[in-house]
Amino acid sequence: MKQRMSNRKFRRIWIPIISVIAGLCLLATIAMNVLSDFMNDYLGRGDKVIHNDGEAVSYYEKATDDRKISRETSYQTAMKVQNEGTVLLRNNGVLPLAKNSKIVPFGYRYKAPIYGQMGSGSAKWAVEPITPQKGLESCFTVDNSAADKMKGDPKGLKEAEGTLKAGDVAGSLMGGTSVINEYNPSIYDGVAGVSGATAVVFIGREGQEGSDKKYDGYEDGTPHYLAFTKNELGTIKKAKEICGKVVAVIEASTSMEYAPLVTSGSEYEVDALVLMGHVGERGFGAIGDILCGNVNPSGRTVDIHSRDFTADPTYRNFGEFSYANEKDKPYYIEYQEDIYTGYRYYETADKVDSDFTYGELNADGSVKTAGAVIYPFGYGLSYTSFKKQITEFKSDGDDISVTVKVTNEGERAGKEVVQIYYGAPYTAEFDGVNNIEKSDVVLGAFAKTEEIAKGASKDVTLTFEKEEMASYCSSHANGDGSKGCYVLSSGDYVISLRNNSHDVIEERTYNNPETVWYDGSDENHIRNTDKKGQSAMKADGSFDDKPKSGDKYKAATNLFEASTAYMEEEAPVLSRKNWKTTFPAEKSRTDKNVSEKVKSTFGIESSFEPETDSKLGNTEGSKLYTDKMPNSGKNNSLVLSHMRGLDFNDKKWDDFLDQINYSADKSDIVKLLTGANYSTYKVDALGLPPTLEADGANGIKKVKTDAGMKLTATYGYAPLMAQTYNVELMYEVGVQFGQESLTVGVNGWYSPAINLHRSPFSGRNFEYYSEDPLLTGKIAAAIVSGAGDNGLVCYIKHFAVNDQETRRANFLHTWAREQAMRELYFKAFEIPVKEAVMTVKYTDAQGNPAEKKMRAATAIMCAQNDIGATIAHANYELIVGMLRGEWGFDGLTLTDMYVAPNKAHYDLTLRGGSDCFLGAEALGALTDFDSATARTRIREALHHICFTFANSNVLAESPPGSTVTYKLAPWKIGLIVTNVLVWVFAAFMTVMIVLRCLDEKKHPENYLPAPEKGT
Repeated sequence: MKQRMSNRKFRRIWIPIISVIAGLCLLATIAMNVLSDFMNDYLGRGDKVIHNDGEAVSYYEKATDDRKISRETSYQTAMKVQNEGTVLLRNNGVLPLAKNSKIVPFGYRYKAPIYGQMGSGSAKWAVEPITPQKGLESCFTVDNSAADKMKGDPKGLKEAEGTLKAGDVAGSLMGGTSVINEYNPSIYDGVAGVSGATAVVFIGREGQEGSDKKYDGYEDGTPHYLAFTKNELGTIKKAKEICGKVVAVIEASTSMEYAPLVTSGSEYEVDALVLMGHVGERGFGAIGDILCGNVNPSGRTVDIHSRDFTADPTYRNFGEFSYANEKDKPYYIEYQEDIYTGYRYYETADKVDSDFTYGELNADGSVKTAGAVIYPFGYGLSYTSFKKQITEFKSDGDDISVTVKVTNEGERAGKEVVQIYYGAPYTAEFDGVNNIEKSDVVLGAFAKTEEIAKGASKDVTLTFEKEEMASYCSSHANGDGSKGCYVLSSGDYVISLRNNSHDVIEERTYNNPETVWYDGSDENHIRNTDKKGQSAMKADGSFDDKPKSGDKYKAATNLFEASTAYMEEEAPVLSRKNWKTTFPAEKSRTDKNVSEKVKSTFGIESSFEPETDSKLGNTEGSKLYTDKMPNSGKNNSLVLSHMRGLDFNDKKWDDFLDQINYSADKSDIVKLLTGANYSTYKVDALGLPPTLEADGANGIKKVKTDAGMKLTATYGYAPLMAQTYNVELMYEVGVQFGQESLTVGVNGWYSPAINLHRSPFSGRNFEYYSEDPLLTGKIAAAIVSGAGDNGLVCYIKHFAVNDQETRRANFLHTWAREQAMRELYFKAFEIPVKEAVMTVKYTDAQGNPAEKKMRAATAIMCAQNDIGATIAHANYELIVGMLRGEWGFDGLTLTDMYVAPNKAHYDLTLRGGSDCFLGAEALGALTDFDSATARTRIREALHHICFTFANSNVLAESPPGSTVTYKLAPWKIGLIVTNVLVWVFAAFMTVMIVLRCLDEKKHPENYLPAPEKGT
């Protein structure tokens, strides 16, 4: 009989193997359960189960239960966005091209197009995209003789010596890069001339969450990332030699320096310039239709496109700056340009600076007179021509109303954008004395027409309130001891119909006879928008004529005086009082010394003490202090499904919240408030089920795998959406996001992102709509309304003044005057918070089906950066003072993804106004859970959270009294099965070892001798 391996050797082999397998299994089990939110995010959660003894309900009309059909319907909407959002910047008559004519593509971005932003956590990536070639082949014969020369990947263009690294951008969180790739044009030397063909040159620029784009030079002399490189320009030149006619297609979500391509006589001049944007998965399916004229372009620019980005006032204050005289050298950014960003700067400079040359375009989009601007804000060409004229102008009552007749005088049907701007009076005697800045023109209203047939006309009426032309004055002393308010100064307001921010068609004048200070002295001196925000919405969408809480309306008054004071003392702003001398000076990015007064305000995020803090602590006189414990542990037989459709201030909410048991429910509550990581945690005492949230600036990103990306449609990115100027279409986009959320089981969407394009170098401009707050706000409001009508909670983000990526997660102190923050950066959020409306279906107290209008903006994601000295997600003035107090917001507030450095940060965040903490782990704790102050704030947070989800698709099929649970997630089932197999195997091998040892004692002759020790 053959002898068996000795037991000593057998044990030496198998005990380590068993230990390693069991140990790994144990560690994986612990990690996956601790990070269960991440696992649900990446791998999906279990199916929903409704526990209900009553009749079934369906609060939302789901168009289909088939995910593929739902996705394809969304793709149809996405194609509308691409068709209406594509901007024709230049066209000398070469477009539209004849169908079936020959196209010769050039450029690296034809071979490697930018469908999306692969390095961005918020972006949905493309899995099965339509290529540019396939899109072109739908209308043309494609000659790939030039493309066949593009072998491998070109060498990336690197940074010039002494400049920012192109491949490792400062402050990058996610591997950001600003390397520019393009083939050397010499590769096309062997391509013969192609008679009758049109060259189409593809050029692209990427965006990046976590890092900004390189704003200084490259090794070939290219001045920055948004200029054209020698190889790109050389490719255009070579394409002209080979084909004669050249169309340039731009794949970008930010502006570029287009002068070389559109200057008459330039060796790089193109015949047509088409801004496609970042198109998503199927956007290139539209390129053939656009170039051949099946689609008439109607997109308009959402940013100004200047000649030299380094001459812009924001350029001096963008990137990485730090304080040299403070420990750890904290980072900061100063908005010295004040309100003068984008077109507001260039249009004002053209008015007040005698040495400034704006620039002039020919009708075909080429440069007629060189100047600072290439393409204005709101610019775009069409394949037809429109005449616009004002037929009626009214300024009665509170509103300005302008009716515009739009006539299609061309040969093709098309859509047109109507743009109304206003110019407020500026005088040194009033505005100069009160430190008020005013742009020469501001977008007041806009609309996209329906398609207008050739020869036909359409009347468009645009209306906006006179108070919208008010400016914010932070220096005004109000009668109640507060400072600062909006003011509508007396004088002539010029209301203009324009083709874009610069080209005037017609003007009218409204004379405001006397200055109105909206200082809250009585109800006639509070803006209507503030009253509406602070009033309860009636079932029909109208408003109560009294505040929903308290007995008086609140006027908007100073909340950020420290930031304004900093700018006045440390970083004076650009001002019309002395335009040339106040233009921001070039400065060092690392050596600024900050005053001791300002330094003393830093560090609250790590030093906060909930017991002793005078502002937010458990001390008498703090903003939150109470010594009265909230009711708890009541048995009122209420669950979340009972609360659907109730007003936020309905007294029934008190009965509902009285059921919280702060001791028994502590674990659930802490997880909910401090570990809301793409989900929120359940609270059984309230019948609050767990929820699932998804990222996806360009589509719902339910599961972060290739298979997960196929569950939903992939849209073009935010600037493309805004370029449509079509709020009705954006409502449809919101509807489709909501419909897809119903089919894939997503409750919340971490979008839309509505920070502004303060600088073209912002790495995240692809996720933000525009440089203009009105356009941004109206587009966002439409999307949030459509999504809300279908039960999807939109987390509007990043609130607020988060306009660059560099060091935003490193307590970036962001400084600006209150006027600039309110009129630009806050206004983008104010509009959807106040104007987005959804219809909520519910079951009334008698058990009958009912519906009512409610505000659709029910969730806000706060920003990572500091506003002044305090991080945005713990900024009491921002969240409680303005968002909730002035604007009347009742929904939940969430932090951006953040790893809190200490527990005090969690307490500060909760007390500063955020209800949930989006952290990398779900183990966060509160140092104070048990004081009356803490528990009152916790109760308030639960009120916000429950109100939000009660009126969402979380309860899509849940009648009053029902509760919702979820089955085990597939990954949990797999984990359990794996555990069973591993531990069965470990037990089996343990038994085997024991049996072998026993057998060896009985039959030693059957085993080989044990090896010598050490052998």
